[in-house]
Amino acid sequence: MTWQRTTSQWFRLPAARLWDVLERLERWPAWNPAVGAAAVIGQLREGAAGSYSPAHRILGPLHRRTAPSFRVTAVDPGRRIALHQPQPGGGQEIEWTLEERSGGTQFTQRVTLSGPLAQQFGLTAGEPLVRDFAGQCARLYRLAAPAEPAHDGGDTGPLTAIAGGSGYLGTILASNLLCDGHRVVALARALRPSPFEQLPWDGRTLGSWSDRLAAEPRVNVANLAGVSLDMPGTPENLAKLEATRVEPTRALVDASRSWNRPAERWLQQSAVGIYGDSPEAFDETSPVPDAPGLAAVVRAWEAAFDGAAAERHAILRPGVVLAREAAILER
Repeated sequence: MTWQRTTSQWFRLPAARLWDVLERLERWPAWNPAVGAAAVIGQLREGAAGSYSPAHRILGPLHRRTAPSFRVTAVDPGRRIALHQPQPGGGQEIEWTLEERSGGTQFTQRVTLSGPLAQQFGLTAGEPLVRDFAGQCARLYRLAAPAEPAHDGGDTGPLTAIAGGSGYLGTILASNLLCDGHRVVALARALRPSPFEQLPWDGRTLGSWSDRLAAEPRVNVANLAGVSLDMPGTPENLAKLEATRVEPTRALVDASRSWNRPAERWLQQSAVGIYGDSPEAFDETSPVPDAPGLAAVVRAWEAAFDGAAAERHAILRPGVVLAREAAILER
């Protein structure tokens, strides 16, 4: 029986910079918070022994007391590292590969568990290592990149402000932009440990966050703010949806009108729920029906975007997000 997860991320960095971080296994916890400690005995080479332990407050001490050493099963300098951690009746394989392509480097992480208890160990030992891969890659970029990321021929480029930058989609977008060498800041109601710069805001009023964006010579905006739409359409829930989606949009639009120049690009999230509960097929050219409930909230959400100061904008109307760590699959 086998449990396996494979994920990849492209970096606007040479492989050598990423390798300088990956080959020092003691730095693994710095870019993967699920790892509490890691070390290899002696030089990193095929056959070398080492140890790592989870950061989990219960599993970490248990692993340190009971788990045997891992073995380095492959080292291709600048390209590949593979580790084997014995498990009861099988083992865990952790592999990192680097492939230079398209002016940067493709980083791939593969975690495999084998043996009769692979599925059980996959949940306790494998899943934590692969969770929030986007955040892992953002931390890895921070460790590997030059102090000041450059883009567009030496220009630092626009600052992309992401409302909802701590959510599932926001984290993926922020990580992709950061790993591509762009500057990113997340607007956050509550500051928490993050690989991204954060600006506190309340999602309703202007403040230091809008002053910071006004001071930037170039700004992009991605508005992904709001609690999940995946909830019953009760009056209380609809009010919560409006408060966390319509009000932040109004605040961002008001802020943009106060800037000396418009945002260069604005990505505004909406939802397919604007079409209501209908058996008909709709596309972006279809007229929006005057449906109640969630559809009314989404109409107000899009209406709040009217008047935004942006040179270019796009409104997205996504449906249900299907991904392993998406809220609907985490139930």
